Amino acid sequence: MHRLRSFGPTALLIAAAAGFSAAAEPATFLELPYRYVIGGFRDGKWLTSEQAGKTIAPGAAFRLFTLKGEAGRVTARRAGPDVDVCPDVWIAALDTEP
Repeated sequence: MHRLRSFGPTALLIAAAAGFSAAAEPATFLELPYRYVIGGFRDGKWLTSEQAGKTIAPGAAFRLFTLKGEAGRVTARRAGPDVDVCPDVWIAALDTEP
């Protein structure tokens, strides 16, 4: 697995960026550097970690944001429950993009 660059102490959120339409795919939010699926938003409703994690397909592109704005991009390989934390919390496996 590639290591993500350190963006300092500011927590990062990333949101799905590619091929997203409000009716089809939710906006999905992850926390970095731990890659927890925080949840998502679709059709006016918030999604749980599990609901949002199930929508992350291999190759899904995400944009990284800090409090200063956009800071890069990553691609997801998959997402699944993190049994070490809690089965209700999903975590995403990521590849970094150049």
